[in-house]
Amino acid sequence: MMDADGDNINTDMIKTEEEDHVDTMQQNKLDGVTIAIQSLLEKKIYDIDFDGNETYAPQFTMTENLSKVASKIDFLKGEEVHELNKPEPEANKSSRKSDEWPWENVAAQLRSAFIECAVLSDILKIAHERRYLAIDSVSGEPTSSGRGPLHLASKRKCLAAASTIILRGADRLVKSQSELAFSRGQGEFYKELLAIRQHWKLKKVGNSIIGDLSFKPGGSRFGHTSSFEVVKSTDPSTTTGAPGSRALTIKLAPQLTGYAFIQVTIEFGSGEDSIQAAVLSAPADRDQVMVATEDQQQGALQDAQNTLYCKELYSTLAQEATHLWAGVPHLVCGNRLLCHLFPGVTLCVELRHVAETQRAATESAQLAPPKATPAPHHSHSLEHALHQLLWERGPGGTPRPATAPLGLSRQQVSAGPRAARVEECVTLQAPAPSILEAIVKRAQFVVLRGRTAQLLDRLATEYSDPLLSCHWSALTHVTEVTLRLLITSPGYDQIYRTPLAVTVRSDSLTVVCRHGKVMNFGYQLGPFRDLLINRISEHNVSAVHSLSKLNHWNCLQFDPVIYNQGVYSSKLVIQSLDSLYSIRLTCSPHCEPSVSISTPLTRSQADNSNLSGLTIDPIWKQTVHSYVPLQWNNLQGKSLVHTLDLLMASMTSPVLK
Repeated sequence: MMDADGDNINTDMIKTEEEDHVDTMQQNKLDGVTIAIQSLLEKKIYDIDFDGNETYAPQFTMTENLSKVASKIDFLKGEEVHELNKPEPEANKSSRKSDEWPWENVAAQLRSAFIECAVLSDILKIAHERRYLAIDSVSGEPTSSGRGPLHLASKRKCLAAASTIILRGADRLVKSQSELAFSRGQGEFYKELLAIRQHWKLKKVGNSIIGDLSFKPGGSRFGHTSSFEVVKSTDPSTTTGAPGSRALTIKLAPQLTGYAFIQVTIEFGSGEDSIQAAVLSAPADRDQVMVATEDQQQGALQDAQNTLYCKELYSTLAQEATHLWAGVPHLVCGNRLLCHLFPGVTLCVELRHVAETQRAATESAQLAPPKATPAPHHSHSLEHALHQLLWERGPGGTPRPATAPLGLSRQQVSAGPRAARVEECVTLQAPAPSILEAIVKRAQFVVLRGRTAQLLDRLATEYSDPLLSCHWSALTHVTEVTLRLLITSPGYDQIYRTPLAVTVRSDSLTVVCRHGKVMNFGYQLGPFRDLLINRISEHNVSAVHSLSKLNHWNCLQFDPVIYNQGVYSSKLVIQSLDSLYSIRLTCSPHCEPSVSISTPLTRSQADNSNLSGLTIDPIWKQTVHSYVPLQWNNLQGKSLVHTLDLLMASMTSPVLK
């Protein structure tokens, strides 16, 4: 029984082990295939010195590697996996925690012995090699004076070694920082070069980078120096990464340094204040202006291109001045161009170039308080017109050959359907005027318009009766403007008004009167002033004539314009409805109005007259005998029309009868 039972027990144990092995194999298949990874042949860092040198540990031998791998093997892993698959009660869990590895005590003793041996080995190594510390006997007695210098020498040697290590490390740090700054400077150089290339044309010629500032792509033929060179900066601040430092430098020609502008001034020889028309420069794009304000190098290139543009513009104006015909020849003297506009009026076009050395002095002078000398009057309208002209005629305004229209223009094609006149067709085929001619016309228009406005202001202050009101058109042309002039009597503007339409051009005036009559005048404003004065005199008589109709007075004589011995005058004779009273009004542009009244004849005057025996109808007995002039200063009324209105009312009132 015992044997049989023992055999049965052994047979059951074998079956149990086989089932566990099969379960373990199935579990391993489920978990996945394990892959052995071989460690790289790299040495681990054992120590790092103060100077940065690294000490590597030697590689393991085959025996050491085998022992290391064997120490990682867990022999109880299979049993733990098998036991994890089976649920166990809480009592078995507590008993399994108490079971430990039977060799745990031996392993702990061997580990402590190994640690003690390692410590003893380290102590012997330190004592033998004397690299890290020195073992000296310690005694409470003071050291003898003979060991003092030796002790100081050893300390000095140790400090020298430490300082050598520190200096060597500092040199390595400085070298690494310089290399980093150099690499950063290279990156900044290419970054700034890319920023410049986005706005300017660059090309590489040999080992140099050359840029172009000219307007040749826009059709310019100006042969002035327009190139600049981009060079890597040699400033030491760029390598240290100081703020505000630049990795590249731009070299410009001496003729393009600083800034330039063209000043247009209208000078009067009659003692009037001169007009500073405009300060012209290159039309820059908005993006380039923003870049120029942010970057000093972009601003320098913008100023250089502006200088080149101003020189090209002045050269073009000087060539046109020598080829154009004018009544008074244009004068070109150095950087100054003089053009005759009107008698005593001269247009001055001057090229001013301020060098970089004079720029600071100029800016400081502008910041200084102004002197007592009056500054010239600035014309914003002319400045806008000249800038618009330069934008149309300057670089970028003219179409390129690839985009220019072929054949007839749009205006020439539409000339037939809109029934254009021959003069318009001729002007369409004629070449466009030159830049100098356009500038002269705009300047003449500004001068003539200003003189016309001054003349109207003077007349409005001189003649308070009637009133002159002027309405300038807001929509104007660069060389033409229209204004409406109204002559009205205060308080009676609804009864009668005299309108005049005046068109001011560059060298002429056109006036359209009330009845559609057109009168043309030149740049001389004397005839235009005489016309306005005559219209003022005519307006007074015409307003009284309209007022007499409202008051039911009869008009006996009405002459708006009477020319007698070189003097214009206007005359009006009106009579009351009952033919008892009459008023005679005479207005002259150069004297006060004359008012005369007449009264009917008395009975004795009618009997003594030569008509007493001839007339039968009693109406002829009311025939006017004579006119009595009135003192104009003694009459009441705010204006001439108001005075005559009061006079007619008093003569027809029942009290007077």
